[in-house]
Amino acid sequence: MYILKDKDDNIISCAKELSSIEDAKTIMNLPYGVIVELDEANGEGVILDEGRFYLKSQWEEIIKSDEYKYKKAKKEAFDEISVLKEELSNEDYKIIKIMEAKLKNEALPYNTDELLAERNTRRKRINELEHLFF
Repeated sequence: MYILKDKDDNIISCAKELSSIEDAKTIMNLPYGVIVELDEANGEGVILDEGRFYLKSQWEEIIKSDEYKYKKAKKEAFDEISVLKEELSNEDYKIIKIMEAKLKNEALPYNTDELLAERNTRRKRINELEHLFF
């Protein structure tokens, strides 16, 4: 039997019909999620994380390590940077619309002060995260 847990050890799904780790991996799409295979014979679980298998007792030691915490924080920073960059990219059209309106001497379609402040906040956060981890 496989139990799927997220990074905070919350159970996501429990399915006896999954016959292999590969089956379990296909239905799980969580960062730092783990798949726990319960070995009912000896009560020890086998955990798969980032392509490696660990005994549950080994895993409990690994997640306490500074190296694991750093890797996890770096991954979360990378994910946040990706979201922030996508948000910036998704609103680039607003900048273009503002420039077009200025060229045509028309009223601006967006509040430029708010828009630029939001974009600067995102850029500042991206720079902070990149400075910490990359």
